[in-house]
Amino acid sequence: MSLKALELVESKLQSFVPKEGLSPTLARLVIKGCPILKKRCLRDKGKDWPKIAHISYVEINGIVQQ
Repeated sequence: MSLKALELVESKLQSFVPKEGLSPTLARLVIKGCPILKKRCLRDKGKDWPKIAHISYVEINGIVQQ
């Protein structure tokens, strides 16, 4: 079984993306109420964006990033 969707809500995580990025099977990433992750995952601005840009649907606090 492969991870296809991931939703993080009200998390205090500092980061969740490994150096090699997330699984290529991940098609949906939703982040809600996680200010640190929001900053890291914003399209073209966040430090982790290059590692998650392959995900076809990325939503942060209700705003789709792609």
